[in-house]
This record gives sequence, C-alpha cells and structure tokens, in this order.
Amino acid sequence: MLARACAQSQSPAVDEVNKILNRIGHSMDYVLNRARADEAQELTQKYRRRESATIKFIDKLLAAVGKSFDSLMAEALPLDYIERIDRLITIAENRRDASLREIDRRRAVLGQTVRKSLQELEGSQFQVIEAAPALQPKEKTPT
Repeated sequence: MLARACAQSQSPAVDEVNKILNRIGHSMDYVLNRARADEAQELTQKYRRRESATIKFIDKLLAAVGKSFDSLMAEALPLDYIERIDRLITIAENRRDASLREIDRRRAVLGQTVRKSLQELEGSQFQVIEAAPALQPKEKTPT
C-alpha cells in the first residue's frame, strides 16, 4: 500500500519511502535509475531474441526521435575505427595475394622440374624385364 501511495505521489507516503531509503543509504533517484537500467537490460535481451513486439516498440521509440537502428550503429562506430578496420582488411588482402603468388611460383618451378625429369627419362635407355613364369605346383603321384 505504501508503494502504491508513493507512486500516486501522496506526500506522506513519499516522505515515508524517503525515510526508509535514507536509512539504507539510498535515495528515490537511485531506485528510479536502477529500475530504468533493469528495464533497459530486459528490453536489450528481448531485442537480441528478436521478439517482434519488442522490435516494433524500439523502432517506434527511435522513430519518435527521428532515428533508426542503422543511424545509431553509424554513430556508435567512430570514423577512425572504421578506417582502422579497412586498413587491417587491406593488409590481410595483400598478405593473401602474396601467398597466392608464392604458391603459383612454386607450382611453376615444380612443373618445370617434373617436365625436365620426364624428358631425361624419355632420353635414357630402358631395359624391359620380363616377369619370370609362375611356378606350377607339382602334381601328386598316387602311391
């Protein structure tokens, strides 16, 4: 009943709640800020779970102040951060390209070595070795 009366801004109830909060080292502002933080955390979790009602609610709140989720993301990532990511991507691409060039170079050298070895083998004399005939098992003689 005290909380309801305080929520309705009834002066005696507000005074009583403030006394209680002062005894435990808090204030009404602390309680309200904590409640807002908890509500924001809950909305964040629901948004991450992609609950349609929460998504619509947040989009409506953003539209009321002329924002969108994309504009918030753009504001959250400063330009120097984006440039740093772009620079790191460029470095990674250059490393990948250098690795691919090295693979191609080594493949070409290997191909030349194999061709040269085959040409040398073709030019040399081969001696055909015939396989020895298989031994026939001896027939048993009746005794």
